[in-house]
Amino acid sequence: MTAPTATQRETLRKLLDKALVEATLALPFQSASSLPAAAKDELEFIVRELCLAKDLQRLAALWEPRRKLDAVLKDTLRQDLIDLLRGRRRPYEGLVVVPLSVAHGDLAGYRILIEQSIPTTDAKKLLKAWDKNLRPMPTARDDIVGHLLRLLTAKQAA
Repeated sequence: MTAPTATQRETLRKLLDKALVEATLALPFQSASSLPAAAKDELEFIVRELCLAKDLQRLAALWEPRRKLDAVLKDTLRQDLIDLLRGRRRPYEGLVVVPLSVAHGDLAGYRILIEQSIPTTDAKKLLKAWDKNLRPMPTARDDIVGHLLRLLTAKQAA
């Protein structure tokens, strides 16, 4: 039996990588989140190193079907999915407008939601609910998120 050539080894490696990505894309979030730590390490490696942008979008649609990805969220999607896998943030369940006083009760959770998870359109709706008199309404995501975080922090200081 002869050893495989370098080209054959590279082709085999690419096929194995593709199979790992496809298996990851079929894994529901509930199953992924209940994996032992060592398996999560392997899954994180696949997400971090092997998944392409289109794979990340498919995985996000599977793990967080209510989260609509705008252009800004696509830029941070890889780390967002890893944070979700590691339990550093909760899955996005859609916008539920709560009073600012309620959000203050879970400051860390709402900070992560606002900074990492909430789509820009939902962030605008939340800002309108929390600051009804804000004129003009910011349009850039950074401005919207910044204003939401200031409101959240100001409520905490009050």
